[in-house]
Formats: sequence, C-alpha cells, structure tokens
Amino acid sequence: ATACPMQMKVLSQLQELMIEKMGGNLGKDIFIVSITLDPDRDNLNKLQSYSSSYSKGPGWLFLTGDKKNVDWINYRLGQYAETVELHTSFYLLGNLKEGKWLRIQPNADAQQLMKMLQEEVGQS
Repeated sequence: ATACPMQMKVLSQLQELMIEKMGGNLGKDIFIVSITLDPDRDNLNKLQSYSSSYSKGPGWLFLTGDKKNVDWINYRLGQYAETVELHTSFYLLGNLKEGKWLRIQPNADAQQLMKMLQEEVGQS
C-alpha cells in the first residue's frame, strides 16, 4: 500500500514501450527486474500472482529468495532497510556491459524512463 503499486504500473507501461521499441531484445539482452524487499511475505506463489497483474509479456523478472540473499542484493543496490516500512523507492536503470547506471526518483513515468534508457544508459 505504498509507492510499489504505482511503480509497478509504470513498469508495466515501460514494458509495453520496450516491447514496441526493442522487440526481440526484451527477455534476451534487456530485462526489467523487480526484487522483493520482504522475502518472508513475498514467497514464490505470491510473486507469481502479483507478476501476472502487471507483466504482459517477456523480459520482466520478479525475484525473491532466502532473506539473507535478498537482503544482500538489496544492500548492494542501495535499497536495504532494517524494516520494509523504512525503504526508499526508486528505479535503477543500467547497462551492465557499459557499466552505466542511473538511480531515478519514483515519480518518473514510463516515457521518461524509456528516454533515459535510450539516451543516457545506451539501450536502444
């Protein structure tokens, strides 16, 4: 009941733009990755149900796992918080091959994210 549902809606719109503009690369070279902040609550079944509400095609991964591993990944991404209620919201856009990464405020819309992916991160 926080920013997450709004961000998921934007990512769903971004996925549609990416399918339209990037076609076959989505799900092969280009991915949207959503990582839970609460793996104790967000088990595999819940994430599968949640993902089907938003993802409408290839290339969007919803990840959970052992709390220790999920906490470490979120820590490395700058997203770890002692409690879920204390986490911050943002988008992280990146190009792994070129080592380019952008941290974007959660109020960005799908068009803005797409433009940043194409122009600043180098995904086209």
